[in-house]
Formats: sequence, structure tokens, C-alpha cells
Amino acid sequence: MLRRRFVTFACSSIAASTVGHSLGFAATLERKWFSRGSISTIQNYNKDIVLIAPELIGNGNTVPITILAPGADLVSLFAEENPVPDVATFKFGPLNPSGKVTTRIRLAKSQKILALAQLKDGTLVGAYAEVKVTIGGCGG
Repeated sequence: MLRRRFVTFACSSIAASTVGHSLGFAATLERKWFSRGSISTIQNYNKDIVLIAPELIGNGNTVPITILAPGADLVSLFAEENPVPDVATFKFGPLNPSGKVTTRIRLAKSQKILALAQLKDGTLVGAYAEVKVTIGGCGG
């Protein structure tokens, strides 16, 4: 019984420290970039990060997103008009050195989505895409 408690505690500690680091990164990015007032100030055509999203989607419940960020350590995805703008943070390592992420997100309404990446040398790069949603997916 003691072994189970120890393993459970060790696993939860490791998970909490990893998630805490990623959430701290996302919170820092959110403050830094959204405090500027608009994400349109980001240079959208950057060779270090590419954000692929549909221009028009019928249902905001499942919006397919692909982020290509070769050479990135972390990538955070934000939706400016969602109730919680921080959508996801992805950490790359030896098991995913390509820096590619494909996921589906939920959008409340038509808006710009933003992908910010921290490269291995510490620089931050960003890309955004405008998605028009005909039926919102976050309620309300």
C-alpha cells in the first residue's frame, strides 16, 4: 500500500511540475501579447511558425488547427474572443522533434487565433489566422 501511495505521489508531482511550467509560459505570453491590445500587430509571415486554420467553418465546436514550428520548444495557442483565451500549450521534446501539432479547438464566435512559439534560442515568434464561425461552440 505504501508503494502505491509513493508512486501516485511521485507521478502527480512530476505531472504538476510539467503542467505548471507550461501554464506559466502560456500566462506570460498571454500577458505580453494581449496587453498590446490586438494580435494584428504580430508579423504573420514568419518562416519559424505557420498556423493553418480554415477561413470559414460552419460549427465552432470542432475547428481543425495545425501548427508547424520546427525548432520550437513550446507552442501556445490562444483564441482572443473565447471566454478563456488560453486554449492549449504544447511542449516539444525528443519524442516529437518535428514541432508539428494538429488539434481541434472550440471557438465561441468569429475571431483571430494566435499561435506563439518559443524557439530553442529563446526568441518568441507568432502567427495568427482569422476564422469566421457561423455557429458558435462555447455556449451563450
